[in-house]
Amino acid sequence: MDKNICVLLICFSFLNGCCSMIHMGFSQEINVSSIPSGAAVLIDNHYKGNTPVLVLLKRRDVHQILVKKDGYLPYEVSTKRDLSYWIYGNLIFGGTVGFLTDAISGSMFNVKPEAIHAELVEEGTSIPFNRITK
Repeated sequence: MDKNICVLLICFSFLNGCCSMIHMGFSQEINVSSIPSGAAVLIDNHYKGNTPVLVLLKRRDVHQILVKKDGYLPYEVSTKRDLSYWIYGNLIFGGTVGFLTDAISGSMFNVKPEAIHAELVEEGTSIPFNRITK
């Protein structure tokens, strides 16, 4: 009888885990837009399209996003990773395997910011101080 309970508990721990991976996946969609539109978007130095564009970013990585257009100063931002509240589902239900799976895959994170809107400034234009700070 005790052997059956142990097997059942082990099976349950494998089945209840991976809350973040199941709910959110390994990647996250980020909308990138700009004024003016039609600016090139580069993610980690790889061209992904012109604004407005929806890009897919791996949750486990920090990314460099560059928005640029001829005649305008480039706009650059780095993403950050925030811990997803879905990871607590693994901890509450005792899903050690699920917690480790989400940690290794990066599914336990959310990419921030969730959307990027670049207001490009024409070259040669003076930039107000509040436009410089992020």
